[in-house]
Amino acid sequence: MILDLPQGANFEHKGNGVFHINGMPDDFGFYKIGIKAGGNILNGVTTGDITLIHRHIMGNSPLSNHFKLTAADVDCDGRVTVLDMIQIRRAIIGQISEFGCKTNYKFWPENLEFYWEGSRVNAGEYISIKLGDVNNSAVYNSSSFLDGEH
Repeated sequence: MILDLPQGANFEHKGNGVFHINGMPDDFGFYKIGIKAGGNILNGVTTGDITLIHRHIMGNSPLSNHFKLTAADVDCDGRVTVLDMIQIRRAIIGQISEFGCKTNYKFWPENLEFYWEGSRVNAGEYISIKLGDVNNSAVYNSSSFLDGEH
């Protein structure tokens, strides 16, 4: 998580995707808050994911939801293509250490919603989507995730 907060404010992870920012001054104005995570490119990424993408492209078994489509689009061009399959294959055989997106996770919803609670901003709940992991087999651990291990 990348945060640019005013002096005295702090970030708190409540678990299960709930985040709070405490100590925001009353005249806080506007601050840019972005979510970004790195970690192991191969967490949950296997040749099975390539097979699912191939079936989707061929029209035999379309990916069924936004999360799977997001996970499959590892180059972040807004489409699921053979180029995504190639990047995943290259990651598996060790030729690349990051996908074209320059991150290993995307977050949903993409637009952050904040709730003002006096001097606290509640950043809401978000789902992390591991890029390349179309079959959702990645292992998540919230404490190590925030430490950048996933």
